[in-house]
Amino acid sequence: MIFDILISNVLPLYGLIFLGFIVGKFTDLDVKPIATIIIYAILPVVMFGATATMEFTAKYFLPPVIIASISIIASTTGYLIAGKILEDGDKRQNLIGLLSVGGNATYFGVPIALAIAGKEWLGVYMVMVMPIFIFDASLGYYFGVRGDFSIKESLLRVVKLPIIYGAILGFIVNAIGVEPPQLFLDYWERFTGTLIVLGMMMIGAGLSQMDRFRFDWRFFTGIALVRYILWPCLGIAWIFLDLYVLHLLPDTIHTFIILVCACPLGANTVAYATKIGLFPALTSCMVLVTTILALAFIPFMLWLQTVIF
Repeated sequence: MIFDILISNVLPLYGLIFLGFIVGKFTDLDVKPIATIIIYAILPVVMFGATATMEFTAKYFLPPVIIASISIIASTTGYLIAGKILEDGDKRQNLIGLLSVGGNATYFGVPIALAIAGKEWLGVYMVMVMPIFIFDASLGYYFGVRGDFSIKESLLRVVKLPIIYGAILGFIVNAIGVEPPQLFLDYWERFTGTLIVLGMMMIGAGLSQMDRFRFDWRFFTGIALVRYILWPCLGIAWIFLDLYVLHLLPDTIHTFIILVCACPLGANTVAYATKIGLFPALTSCMVLVTTILALAFIPFMLWLQTVIF
């Protein structure tokens, strides 16, 4: 059933990637302005709407903390280890840091989460993956620009990203109990759909800009170690901790942790990589490869959970 859900949701995404590739290959497409629109206009509205409309429950405060801790540990570890292995000045270290922050827990994760637990758990799942959005735009972006700027300059660039203020404003609106008007909700759904369409098409457009296809096996090995080893191991460690020490979370949350840790690289990272000029074609390639591998890896991890626990 999970594989069928993946296929039905992934095939349209592949179609968008292919469409972006065709447009990029046969036109003089400049993807930087598109990335700028996504980062400075679309993402802030999507983030504001998500945080303003979510139902935050104190009972499920721990899951987003878990995902946040995994994101920080995995991305920082990947960034530091890449710095030891790669030559000084090799900006692939920065890209590993950017890509290791999170995964595509929305486009891929939401349909599977709904199939596993039903609509009543969707709000819990969305709150749980919120740190990925926030860290993509902060910690991940910081790693990305760190290769060209000092720590202070990098932090200043992160602070200028409007998605952070969209999230803060959404949290404030949510906390004081203000309900966004229906007109905003209608347009928020359109902004979300636009983000999915443009985000996936940018992957194809990024691939179209490669002069010739050369798969960077060394770089992919580094990404695979973080995405397919470190993230799942940290998620499993948290589940063990809860099962044998904390006793706070239901089995459904444990499954959500496994799901988030098994998702492919996030499509939004292509926009960030394009904006700062950090190997956008290589980023698109890695996102596409992990998106394909997710068809097997997500069912495998969900099966592994039943074996371990």
